[in-house]
Amino acid sequence: MRIIITAALLLTIAGCSLGSDTSRTLFEWFVSYVKIGSSNDVWLAKGSFGYEDRVALIFGYANDMAACEDIAAIMNEKYPAARHHCVAAN
Repeated sequence: MRIIITAALLLTIAGCSLGSDTSRTLFEWFVSYVKIGSSNDVWLAKGSFGYEDRVALIFGYANDMAACEDIAAIMNEKYPAARHHCVAAN
């Protein structure tokens, strides 16, 4: 656990000096290799205007995909044009 926290801190510090696209790419790469908790982590993504944007990382639930799908359903009800959906993170 200590290694994960150290790596996350280093990525955060490195991300401060890099552009936002590079920082996001580093973070997404890190998440793809480091699972938090017992089930695979999941991105809550928003697809609107022909572009998908990952807006939240869902982790810490017994079933992260089910939790993400619940959140996506709520978001889609409130913001139907955004088209929220879930994408496996690792």
